[in-house]
Amino acid sequence: MSRRALRHTANDNDPHDGRPEGDAAGFRGLLKDREMERRLQALEFAQFMQEGSEMPNIATNGAPHTTTAVNWGLITALLCTLAATGAAAYCFYAGQSLIISMIALIAMVWSALWAVYFSSGHKAGPAPQNTFPFIAEVSTIIATVAGLMIWVLTSREWGLPLSAADGAAGFAILSVTVSALLRSRLCLLMSACAGLVWLGLYTQIATINVISIWFYPVLALMQLFISGQDDAKLPAFLTLLGAHAWLFWILADRLFAGDIAMLQCAAITMMIGFAHYRLGKAAGDALWDNASLHIAFGWSLAVAGAVGLQIYWLGGDAAIWEDGLTSPLGDISWQIIGAISIALVGLAGVIRMAYKQMTSLAVLISLAVALAAAAVFDQRSVISNFVESELNMSATPLVGLVIGAAIFASSIAMSINGARRKNWLFMILGLAGIALQLTLLLDLRLWTLETSFAFAMCLVTSLCLAALFAADTTADYA
Repeated sequence: MSRRALRHTANDNDPHDGRPEGDAAGFRGLLKDREMERRLQALEFAQFMQEGSEMPNIATNGAPHTTTAVNWGLITALLCTLAATGAAAYCFYAGQSLIISMIALIAMVWSALWAVYFSSGHKAGPAPQNTFPFIAEVSTIIATVAGLMIWVLTSREWGLPLSAADGAAGFAILSVTVSALLRSRLCLLMSACAGLVWLGLYTQIATINVISIWFYPVLALMQLFISGQDDAKLPAFLTLLGAHAWLFWILADRLFAGDIAMLQCAAITMMIGFAHYRLGKAAGDALWDNASLHIAFGWSLAVAGAVGLQIYWLGGDAAIWEDGLTSPLGDISWQIIGAISIALVGLAGVIRMAYKQMTSLAVLISLAVALAAAAVFDQRSVISNFVESELNMSATPLVGLVIGAAIFASSIAMSINGARRKNWLFMILGLAGIALQLTLLLDLRLWTLETSFAFAMCLVTSLCLAALFAADTTADYA
């Protein structure tokens, strides 16, 4: 064998065999890839260090000066606000003239708004942010109070008939307006509290202006809308509490005036509560904040009205329930409120269908329930004649037991839904409804073989309907 042949077969360092083949070629490619990644990482790190070295120059040129200016402006605005507030307090304490008091209050308003401007982070730059939200909210409240004091002074000077209730109403309206503009939860809470004060003051006044009290629902709707947008639970709870108190006060006022009867009050309460309850469920499907509060308040209101009708059908005193049923105002109020409530129940069903939480059959069933609830009041004579002629039974207490079975089933469903969602409010309300029904149905004179069978059948049917609505596991608000 020649020397060249030996070199080709035994020498791996032959210059003519310098390019690796087979596995060696793949290994070399892997090394190239790793070297490329290392170079890219080194390049990115160099660019990052270069940008970091430039940041101090940018900050030195602009940002510290802007921040310092904002801080000095905020401090100056706060000092001016404190000085103006002290001057206004001294003017009221010392009984200064109207002009001096007005000047102090106007200075108080403008200095507080100046503080709001700086504390809200309004500075040069593309994206201003809320730097001191608490200071901005407190300053807003100070400006609102000063504006109301100006209103009080001018109304006193000009002899306008404004009361403390009007002042509370003005504060509530101004606060909710500022809350809508600045997204301030504190202003929203102050508006909700002022609304309750407004309602309380009006209910304690003998010569109340009924027209003015009808503006409270507009305020409540604004507060509830903002609460739903900002997930403000406490303002929403206070607003719902005030709205239901307003409703009960209006009904009681018209009841004592003889315009409507007790049974009409119960029917109106039931229909409004049922509509509120269904709309709360639709809001929950739409992921609306505080939907559970609307569900709880609406269900409680509906059950309260239904219990009133139940007591009537169980054989309550007819003189209490039937008095004043022929009043034109009561009839018109019932027709309008009943029609609007049924329409809202249908609207809630359409919304739930859009979010795939109800079928068209379930919507029709909910509408049928609303119509049946309205008929329990509106078609009392028809129901009585049908039960007596077709079933050979007395409508009293049979219809009352049927209503009790429906409330009992709804209370059980509310308790189970609360346990499923770990909502203590739902569980407590459901257990309270069950306890209330047990208290009303303990009278042994109500029970015969026929009434027991009717109660059991209605209870089973209502539970089946509730289970049908809750069959879809994605329906958290079913």
